Amino acid sequence: MKTYSTILLGIILGLSTVACIDVEIRSPETKTAEGTLTAEWRQSTAADFESGTRSGLEVRVEGDGELVLAGGERGDYTSTVKKADGVFNAFAVRRNARLLNGTSVEFEVRTSENGRDWSNWVDVHAEADVQAKQTKDDALSQVVAVGKAQYLQYRAILLSTGADSPVLEDVTVTLLNSESGPNLAQAKNVTLPKAAGQPTIISRQGWGANERLRYDAKGKEIWPAEFKKPTKIIIHHTLTRNDDPNPVASVRAVYHYHAATLGWGDVGYNYLVDPQGNLYEGRRGDGVVGGHSYGHNEGTIGIAVLGNYLTTDVSEPAAKALVELLTFLADKYGIDPGGSSVYIDHNLPNISGHKDANKTSCPGTYLYDRIPDLRKRVLDKLPAPVVAIDSPDDGAPVWQTVKIRASAGAASSSVSKMDFYVNDKLATTLNKAPWEWPWNISGLPEGQYTIKVVAQSSLGKTTSATRAVNVRKPPVITWYFAEGNAGPTFQTWLLLMNPNATPARVYASFYDEGGKVERREFAVQPRRRTSIYLSQILKGAAVAMKIESDGVIFAERSMFFGHDGHSTAGTTTLSKTWYFAEGSTEPAFEEWLLVFNPNEARANVIVTYFKPDGSTVSKSYVASPQARLNIWANKDVPGTALAAKVEADVPIVAERSMYSDSGKSGHNSMGAPNLSQTWYFAEGATGSNFDTWILVANPNPEPTEVKATLLRESAPPELRTYVMPPRTRLNIWLNREVGPGAVATKIEATRPIVAERSVYLKDTAATHNALGAPAPAREWYLPEGATAGGFVDWILVMNPGAAPANLSVAYLTEKGEALIKPYQVAPNSRLNILVNADVPNEAVSAVVKSDQPVVVERSTYFKENAGATNSMGIAR
Repeated sequence: MKTYSTILLGIILGLSTVACIDVEIRSPETKTAEGTLTAEWRQSTAADFESGTRSGLEVRVEGDGELVLAGGERGDYTSTVKKADGVFNAFAVRRNARLLNGTSVEFEVRTSENGRDWSNWVDVHAEADVQAKQTKDDALSQVVAVGKAQYLQYRAILLSTGADSPVLEDVTVTLLNSESGPNLAQAKNVTLPKAAGQPTIISRQGWGANERLRYDAKGKEIWPAEFKKPTKIIIHHTLTRNDDPNPVASVRAVYHYHAATLGWGDVGYNYLVDPQGNLYEGRRGDGVVGGHSYGHNEGTIGIAVLGNYLTTDVSEPAAKALVELLTFLADKYGIDPGGSSVYIDHNLPNISGHKDANKTSCPGTYLYDRIPDLRKRVLDKLPAPVVAIDSPDDGAPVWQTVKIRASAGAASSSVSKMDFYVNDKLATTLNKAPWEWPWNISGLPEGQYTIKVVAQSSLGKTTSATRAVNVRKPPVITWYFAEGNAGPTFQTWLLLMNPNATPARVYASFYDEGGKVERREFAVQPRRRTSIYLSQILKGAAVAMKIESDGVIFAERSMFFGHDGHSTAGTTTLSKTWYFAEGSTEPAFEEWLLVFNPNEARANVIVTYFKPDGSTVSKSYVASPQARLNIWANKDVPGTALAAKVEADVPIVAERSMYSDSGKSGHNSMGAPNLSQTWYFAEGATGSNFDTWILVANPNPEPTEVKATLLRESAPPELRTYVMPPRTRLNIWLNREVGPGAVATKIEATRPIVAERSVYLKDTAATHNALGAPAPAREWYLPEGATAGGFVDWILVMNPGAAPANLSVAYLTEKGEALIKPYQVAPNSRLNILVNADVPNEAVSAVVKSDQPVVVERSTYFKENAGATNSMGIAR
């Protein structure tokens, strides 16, 4: 038995000839495909060759027999006629020859359906790259589609230009019948799932691939799939009939010949195109390494156009389909259709013909000459590179060096450079990603500037994106809120107070749970309050907020829901630790911790819950960059009263919201960024309709002593003393400690603690809460307040000192300053100011100034006490 070093030079599905595919051949294994019948006719012995007719040749008995020239330059051999046992529609010829210098072997084949009426002799060309190898055991493989036949005959022509003779040792003809299976109309109904930009591609199932051919007798995959990102596309032709009446059967024949006869386990091409413009899925696997160009398979996509383009131009339907497929692949893999680069051993165009990679006539003169036009057509169809300016946002205010960040989306061609313009003046050019430019705006006058980014592909295609940016004075104050909701369940208001004599420009940024940021800009006039209803400026639900201003303003947030509401002043502090004394997940309550991460890096968050028995529970969370995180405490520690500590590895903001009465009532508080040994509360009430609780949390590992000093309007202070175990919460029910009436509270401890106060209205289930003030101050700001629409507004002032406190209360409405009124608070007492009596029927803010350190809060009660909000004032 002779051995074979077989290189496939052709897959042919037409009466005209040699296909062009040259990959390393795996050991052949004969298989019969379901729906594809095969038979082999082999001639390799002296007796075999003697059975035919010859001229200028002799049969030499060497090995088991071979044909050589009989001393001349040409010899012709015509085989006997082979009658197949059944009808075939395609065949393949494989020959083994020794070709020395100046020698060659040519083949011709003809077929017949009845043994009388024969087709013309068809040349089966030996490819130049095979002949150039000059190997001892050269081979030519091909598939020829013949329509319908039962008889076959071949003719071999041996040629020499010198003293040496070619030696033909072996000829094997494989007969195939691939007619059984889906026809074209049926195949078109089974296509690959559509992807963006993808043309319609008939799937392997659609054209009838027998997937069992991919496995050997033991069920092992013959040629396991390998993957490497494609950077080149190589075009082939199959030298099949250009008028192929059944291209689907031809595709099946190619598949069977590659997979079974040659033993590759699959078809060599990644895609095929027929003359009618139909596209076919080839080798199994998206982006799989094919077997179509010897030594040039990794990182390339092989596309075979069914037909012979040595003497005939490619049809326009096939060219159009090829352009659509090339465009899709170039866009998908970022292949520059007009580019080239060194690949393996030489410079190879990104879209090339087979002859660019190997010595071959494939894909034929006419198709090869079309490739420059195909590249241009692909380039014309490809989108320009996609570019977007990711930050800053359109219309965003900037006041310091800001990174202009652009991005190039999945596009036809890789972006080779980006030009950054400011007001149409080129500022800088970047030649590689990341596409980030730090724009230094120091010294620029205030105003709107237009940023334009122009992205250019390696082919010179350009596209641009623009964004307006507002250069502003830098902010002098920033307020943060972790809570806020613009959805239908809540009415959320942002209250801004400008106590200054000059206007303030405000920049508000709203952050949702997914990291989306929306920005708005407002102006707050001098000595006025501005009320912003979130649902009028935002679409969505839960948001955190950052409020920046070029003037010193004060910010508070109020949320209304059910029959109740809650309020809190913002914080100007970012901290890695936040403390909460109040909290409950008992059946009547639902508790949420709201975390705002304003950083560009994610925040790793740990929540530690302190239970009444001194035990703790810790949970870990991740807060995405520039996003809000909602933590449902009921899920973490159900059915208990609790305090909490929220820690993060980057500075964050944390609030707590609690809801009761089936979500119709609730209260909220900003967390405490620091512990303190003293906490003050101006508000508090006991009596038939009020329950007031002071909540104290001791997060320390040691016990602490707590003193509560209770101040009344017209009674001497009362003192209570408590001892708190480590890591516990103390609940002080003021109704039990003092008689009915208004009460202010001072909390002192021997160790740093945190304290809050909660007030519950018994008849309506309304409630409000506030974090204590760690110290008195001489100036207090109250952005929220309302005396219209049934609201009753109170300012509560606590004077913990030994001297009377003389107050000046300035009221600022949305129309301007309304009134400045003096008050006095007796030593160690509390004062209640009814704002409705001073400025009725207004949305009102207040500035409270005192000649003595005091503590100021604001409480607002709804009509008939249906709800209430409260907030500790902002001390300065």
